[in-house]
Amino acid sequence: MKKLLSMLLIGLMSISIFGCSFIKPEDKATEFLNAVKTKNEDVLIGYTNNKYLNLLLHSTGDKNTLDEIYKNLFKNLSFKITSVTENKTGAVVKVDITNVNFKKVFDNYEDKSYDYMILNLYSGKLNKKKLNKKCLDILAKEISSASKSKKKVTKSVKINLTKNENYSYDLNIDTKLMDALMGGLISGYQ
Repeated sequence: MKKLLSMLLIGLMSISIFGCSFIKPEDKATEFLNAVKTKNEDVLIGYTNNKYLNLLLHSTGDKNTLDEIYKNLFKNLSFKITSVTENKTGAVVKVDITNVNFKKVFDNYEDKSYDYMILNLYSGKLNKKKLNKKCLDILAKEISSASKSKKKVTKSVKINLTKNENYSYDLNIDTKLMDALMGGLISGYQ
């Protein structure tokens, strides 16, 4: 009986040790991309070391306005994984990312926010809190307006993944990836 129990325990331990397998790189990339699209903060919290994601998730201001900005930025987002290349230390997932073109948003925002400041500079109504709220409202309207466009932009990007000790991958979220996800908003600002 002891031998049978020992053999059973060894068998179960072998299954648990060797049964562990890496998450597929395309699954990890898909999880992240879907989390951006749906604002799944349980997944995105692991990526807040990225300045753009951190800004999107932790900006200060009116919560409803910030939620509206996020919703409009990503409501037209779609993606298609086109290839996966694995190596000893990780993988590269190539993705075609499609969104509306937000590249001109900051040009329009700068014009309208500047006009607002000039019109109200000497009115006595302009304080920092009101100015920040109004500028956030202007940005939200520009993003909302751009999100209604039928013109979409598709960019091919490579997502680099590194194997970690948890049988999974860590994603390298760079500016090129975030710019594609945000429909050129970042490159339009630069």
